[in-house]
Amino acid sequence: MIEKNSDGSRSEYEFSTYADVPDDTTIFDSASYLDGNLQNKGYHTNWFRTPASMAANRGKLLRKTIYNDLGYKVKQEIMIYDKAVQLPYLEQARPGNYYYYLTKQYVGEYPLVEQQNIEYFDNGTDSICVYQFTEYNTLNQKRKISHQLSDGRLKSVCTTYVGDIDKSVQDTIHKTLIQTNLLNYPLKQTITIGNNNDIVGDTLFNYSLYPLMDDGSSKGIYPRLTEKKSCINV
Repeated sequence: MIEKNSDGSRSEYEFSTYADVPDDTTIFDSASYLDGNLQNKGYHTNWFRTPASMAANRGKLLRKTIYNDLGYKVKQEIMIYDKAVQLPYLEQARPGNYYYYLTKQYVGEYPLVEQQNIEYFDNGTDSICVYQFTEYNTLNQKRKISHQLSDGRLKSVCTTYVGDIDKSVQDTIHKTLIQTNLLNYPLKQTITIGNNNDIVGDTLFNYSLYPLMDDGSSKGIYPRLTEKKSCINV
């Protein structure tokens, strides 16, 4: 897609398409019902099968390029997604020709793991690139975001969520956060620099439990942020 401006400059966008992310045509075993239970039939071919849709992972921004009025590159953003990750899915039984077949309904998306921001100079003959890397936990939450500094070192912000801590050390507040499905509440953020992950800053998030009901019943207990402690190491 091309977006043109009145001054002659333009922005070009490139998105993922079916050519980049086709539907999953993996052949699944056919099945039929026997006494109310789905039984594997072992058939592997059927012209009428519907592949597992990957539509949720199409239409994602891959590249954005900005040109000035003379047609030279000014800035570019490149997005890289992790297509090797195993996406979560629901298994479905669909009707086929005289039998059922098993397929998948994907409920996740490929995560963005790298972003490159490039600025061009001298009519596009010189450039500088800033990298950003993102790591995720098992719940697909951003647990670590890293930027490359001008000296080549990485500056990272690491976030700890309630799902990242071991069950053996979870207290009442941690368990309440999980029970009320408040999993995106951060517990701690740590800033590190360099290959040795030298800590230069820490932020702790403390929560307290407040009753939502006058009788103070456990069903009405709700966690609320009551304190945010920051520590900068120099």
